[in-house]
Amino acid sequence: MEVVSSDQSCGSSRFRQERLDAARSDPAWAAFLVRSGTAPAGFAVVRGLDADVRILSSFFIVNGARRRGLGRAAVERVTGAYPGRWAVALQDGNTVASRLWPAVAARADRHWRLGHRRVPGRPDLPADAWIDFTVG
Repeated sequence: MEVVSSDQSCGSSRFRQERLDAARSDPAWAAFLVRSGTAPAGFAVVRGLDADVRILSSFFIVNGARRRGLGRAAVERVTGAYPGRWAVALQDGNTVASRLWPAVAARADRHWRLGHRRVPGRPDLPADAWIDFTVG
């Protein structure tokens, strides 16, 4: 597994393009391309590098690369590059994320927390689940 930082080419995507654009132009953001061998297998976008809490703004692993530990390894590499406090939002109905993130948080921090927060400006949406943990 290789995690390539935004200092190198990350390509583009229609999935939340504004986050990739921010990672290219704002030093408080970073983007990572996850590879399995030579093939792209996913990506991560981090924001808040200049804040007290870093936020994993986007994270995705392609279906064919899931369930092999690649996602967990990628998260550990990305969060390990920026020790400190982290937060990850997810939807309770996302069963894959609901299994992955508590396991990742518990491995990094035995005092991790799960809470729910409303989506700003979107009262029509259910609250996001937020997992908070510390790395390093």
